Amino acid sequence: MEGELDSLHPLLARQLRRTDAAVDRPPDLAGWQELLRRVSRSYRAAEDDRYTLERAMEVSSGELHDLNRALLAERDKLHAVVSDGLCLIDSEGVVQSVNREAARLLGVRAAAMVGSRLLGRVRVEVETSGSSRSANPAIEAMLAAGEAWTEERAVLVHASGFRIPVSLALNPVQVGQTVVGSMVALRDRSQQRDAERRLLHANEELQRARDHAWSANEAKSRFLATMSHEIRTPMHGVLGTLALLLESSLDSQQFELAATASRSAERLLAILNDVLDFSKIEAGKLSLEELEFELRPEVEASVALYSESKQVGVDLCCFVADDVPDFVVGDSLRLRQVLTNLVGNAVKFTSQGQIVVRVERVPAAGRVRFSVEDSGAGMSETVQQSIFEAFTQADGSTTRRYGGTGLGLAICRDLTALMGGELRVHSQEGVGTTFWFDLELAAGAQNAASFDSLEGLRVLVVDDIAVNRQILDDYLRAWNCTVVGAAGATEAEAALARSVFDVALIDFMMPEVNGVELARRIRADARSKSMALVMLSSANTDREAARRVGITTLLSKPISQRALHDALRTVTGLAGTVERVTPQSADVRFTGRVLLVEDNQVNQRVAAAILQKLGLEVDIAADGADGVMQSARVDYDLILMDCHMPNLDGFEATRRIRSRESHSGGRVPVVAMTASAMVEDRRRCLEAGMDDHLPKPATKAAIAEVIGRWLRREDGGE
Repeated sequence: MEGELDSLHPLLARQLRRTDAAVDRPPDLAGWQELLRRVSRSYRAAEDDRYTLERAMEVSSGELHDLNRALLAERDKLHAVVSDGLCLIDSEGVVQSVNREAARLLGVRAAAMVGSRLLGRVRVEVETSGSSRSANPAIEAMLAAGEAWTEERAVLVHASGFRIPVSLALNPVQVGQTVVGSMVALRDRSQQRDAERRLLHANEELQRARDHAWSANEAKSRFLATMSHEIRTPMHGVLGTLALLLESSLDSQQFELAATASRSAERLLAILNDVLDFSKIEAGKLSLEELEFELRPEVEASVALYSESKQVGVDLCCFVADDVPDFVVGDSLRLRQVLTNLVGNAVKFTSQGQIVVRVERVPAAGRVRFSVEDSGAGMSETVQQSIFEAFTQADGSTTRRYGGTGLGLAICRDLTALMGGELRVHSQEGVGTTFWFDLELAAGAQNAASFDSLEGLRVLVVDDIAVNRQILDDYLRAWNCTVVGAAGATEAEAALARSVFDVALIDFMMPEVNGVELARRIRADARSKSMALVMLSSANTDREAARRVGITTLLSKPISQRALHDALRTVTGLAGTVERVTPQSADVRFTGRVLLVEDNQVNQRVAAAILQKLGLEVDIAADGADGVMQSARVDYDLILMDCHMPNLDGFEATRRIRSRESHSGGRVPVVAMTASAMVEDRRRCLEAGMDDHLPKPATKAAIAEVIGRWLRREDGGE
């Protein structure tokens, strides 16, 4: 039955199955009617489905047609807007589509390109090491294999021979698993190559400019070194001669003229040093040393330099806090240079009042603060904004009162920055100025000799300047003294009427009643006759007048902490001696025989005279070769070696001396005494085998200081 039903029309067979009818058992009339109704409904449903399907097919065909047109339009738009050239080729290398950029690069209209072979229109070459080779065989092989290929340094060669550098990328196009063609992407490298050529040219120009700048900088450095040497050499003769002249027998007028010439020469040397330092900083030639040094003496010495150059009526004070490390690690020379410049600037602009140099710890920042405060002219806000610029002065008018090159503060700023700090200023016109900077100075391994306790010592401090009283009070209380301060004679006499003191520290320059008159009154009072009197003076005091009124000791301002401590121990008998302390001390003298190697005759005479005044026996060698020979014949205690000499310079002479000593034994100290004063000059001297470096022009004190490091004093001291 199933086979017979399957032979009927499918629609009729399906309906017969639903009615459970059979061929051998036909339905009755009602069954036939129901069957016909079902067939009719099924037919109508089928007709509806057919109509719906036909409509859907019509719509789909239209949509597909529209979509195809849209895709073609989008492809054309993409070709138009893409900056790279795009070319679609089939597996045979025939162009199917091409955008405008590709047509431009290929040198053919887009319409003419379609349907032609790509490699039949152009030849592709690859540039390698200045030559080129054809890439067409490689591209043909990639197309045949359906593989990708990229070449950044390709060249399209037109039939006319015109060449366009391009980047070329060949990427296969697949439909399913079948490669049907490739997309060729072309990027014009003409502009890139031009840009590369311009960049290469610019780099070459930059290299030439850098080399020229480097050469100019080296030439500038050599010029600075030469000028420094050439100026310092005669300056050594000038300053040395003037120093010797000032120590000779001169009448008052002659002495004043010689002193004026000496001060002018020192000022000229200071200007020279400023210019050289500024030039070295600009050239990046200035380097810092990291050595351990004692901080307090360096600061006090920087301030003491101006004790005689400040104006009368100006107090110069120095305070180093007790919690500041004794020894620190840094560049003592550059720190001293900054402080000296700042103090000198304060001295120049301060006509009355005080100048206070403070060194204190800044615990929160772990740094040491250096400040220089004056009660001078002050500056406006406008001037403060430009005060650290080179060659800038607070008063640059033709009628300005204060001289200077305008380099000092610029150098201070740069040196402070090199040491890791920042120089700052606060000022008010008519009130004064404060410069300050903070440095991170590591504590050294050494400790200075401690100050002995002065516990129980009762001290009266008489000074009309509150800052001075405060500094002395801080020092004295650190030594466990009992301190009472007085602003003048009236307060001092009142304090003496109430209490008994062991020592009175009395300022010389005070209004109404000066220090000498106050000392006379104190000595006239029987209760104070045994009290020690120490005069503190920032001016030239009549020593004889002071002695007559009973002044025990004179101390010159600015007072160093060590000098004050030693003076108090001495005048109170705590030091075990009755020797009185005075600002002057006998000239130091040494023992020994010195070889001076110097080619300049003026410098020979000056240096020999200074060395002889220092108690030394002196031999002179006119050049390095002579110095080597003389040092071989005589066992000298010290050799002072100039560096730039004819025949044989000081560097080679020292090397020969050291070479001889390596076989014969012994080692004589060799000190470079040279006008080559830069840091690299000192380094070169040490590398040549020298032991120390003394830059010209050198004063008697500077020579004595260096010699003191190598020879014994005549009195047996070190």
